[in-house]
Amino acid sequence: MLYKLNLSRIEEQLEMLRVCYSLASGLQVRSQDTMERFALERMAHLAVECMIDVGNTIIDDFIMRDPGGYLDIVDIMEDEKVIEPSVGSVWKQWILLRDRLVRHYTDVQADELAIVTEQCQVMIQFDRQVQTFLQVEREKGNIE
Repeated sequence: MLYKLNLSRIEEQLEMLRVCYSLASGLQVRSQDTMERFALERMAHLAVECMIDVGNTIIDDFIMRDPGGYLDIVDIMEDEKVIEPSVGSVWKQWILLRDRLVRHYTDVQADELAIVTEQCQVMIQFDRQVQTFLQVEREKGNIE
């Protein structure tokens, strides 16, 4: 069966994820630098949203499973071999941070943001693994 994926949407989100990576790799967690901290918080939030949007597009258009939430999207991408479990594990930590940034932003401590700078490579790993998955599925004739 041939599936039609919204590849332009996926590429837009992956490009934004690359921008997030370039920003994260240049930032450091310094609690006294409010601007840098806000930039890091927003970048982490956007990175998670990009990853989720890519996952949702792949799941909705190709895998056709019904995720129950952000963590479930990561689980499905792992199950379907879109991403490796090691990458999924880091994204799950980022999702928990995203929840705190969105719901409990006044309680987030600078040290909680360390995962963003220490594990920013996960954005590039995710990008590459998604690209590889899409290429393999194209070669199998499963997607246009």
